Amino acid sequence: MVQFYMLSIICNIIAGLYLFLSPENKGSKKEDKTDKTQDRPQIILPGLMSVLSNKMVKFWLGSSAIIIGIFKMLSPVGINAVVILGDLLPVLSSILVGSVLIIDFFKSSSEVVSDTMKKLDTVIIKNKKYFGMISIVVGILHFLVPGVIIL
Repeated sequence: MVQFYMLSIICNIIAGLYLFLSPENKGSKKEDKTDKTQDRPQIILPGLMSVLSNKMVKFWLGSSAIIIGIFKMLSPVGINAVVILGDLLPVLSSILVGSVLIIDFFKSSSEVVSDTMKKLDTVIIKNKKYFGMISIVVGILHFLVPGVIIL
């Protein structure tokens, strides 16, 4: 369905932009760790970043990205489209970005530190800038060339 095609593109690009431009990503490794990166003003897309800094917006965007990814897998665009492989990268990207947003939501909501959250923090949250870049590229490519298999 064309609706899930467009929702997938929009969701991948918006969630990817948030993950890529997140305030936690601004600091470089050589900077002093006492410098608060969240106190810096946003230069790029300040409206989007201020809306997405709300925890519930992150949760709902992540949940909708996962749901859109699942429905996108079941309803490819085109008459002769292959059902699962037709949109494999946008589906995987949408589910991955949605999962990162939900994990980030639960990490910021919880005060309890567990071993699982430490492992997820080292693997997923530290690399969310790269997940955002991948999601933006997949969303743009999916918009430009919709008929390509796997994309």
